[in-house]
Amino acid sequence: MKFIFTVRPNEGDAFPLGALPVGTRLHCLEKNPGQPCHLIHAAGTYGTILRKFDDKVVVQLPSKREFAFDRKCMATVGRVSNIEHEKTPVGSAQKMRELGNRPRSGLWKRKDGRHGRKIRRLPPMSNIKPPASPAEAPIHLTLPL
Repeated sequence: MKFIFTVRPNEGDAFPLGALPVGTRLHCLEKNPGQPCHLIHAAGTYGTILRKFDDKVVVQLPSKREFAFDRKCMATVGRVSNIEHEKTPVGSAQKMRELGNRPRSGLWKRKDGRHGRKIRRLPPMSNIKPPASPAEAPIHLTLPL
């Protein structure tokens, strides 16, 4: 395990998770070291570093779920721009069409909990495992006939 020094983060800079202090808000988070940004990139969202243990850093995502990531995963400090995105009033179905959203069929209805659905606890914390390495293909050294 290689030690990563703690830094004083500036908003907009990218650092490995192990270098950021607990309580830092971040976005554009990698699932595994070296992969492109995969998590927390919607308008106005951010994740929070909750705690560190062993070689992992626990991050709370905008959905309030907690995941443990490797200390070497990169993340950008701060919050994604356009914070007021979800507060923009639409007003009509035509305005939604103008914004590029197509209408739904009307057959599917989200269950909102008004009719006796149980409120359940959040699922336990999950570990993000690295992807499986691909098998190397054999090399054939032959001369053409």
